[in-house]
Amino acid sequence: MNDPGGTARLRYLLDTNVVSPLLTATEPQLTQRIAEVGEATVCTSTIVLGELRFGAQLAQRPDLMERIDHLTRRITILPLADATAESYGRLRAELRRQGIGVSANDLWIAAQALTFDLTLVTQNQREFSRIPKLRVQDWATPPSPGDR
Repeated sequence: MNDPGGTARLRYLLDTNVVSPLLTATEPQLTQRIAEVGEATVCTSTIVLGELRFGAQLAQRPDLMERIDHLTRRITILPLADATAESYGRLRAELRRQGIGVSANDLWIAAQALTFDLTLVTQNQREFSRIPKLRVQDWATPPSPGDR
């Protein structure tokens, strides 16, 4: 696949419920896992960034906005690509035909992970396990030997 965004080195896409504790340093094992896999292999989604900014704005927390800005300088933020939109449309139609509901934002995040062949790191296994072919890991739990 053509790699216009330089995603070839990326392996993991962090979901909102993983990035949020990174911002508040409430789950140090997440920082440790990023160090183990290498910061250059980790990214998050522009959708996640929007969710984080919404939360910070709603809470009126300028300190949190500063932490989000700092994070965007440290890890790659995947923009929405045309290939992701195609994947999203196909995936949403497939799930709808099967009667499976997944929130719109989570579906966009999953489509990005699938488009760029990334493992989604989330604490929301229940929601994302319904999406075919999506690789999911929960870094809040100790890694299994095949996760590294």
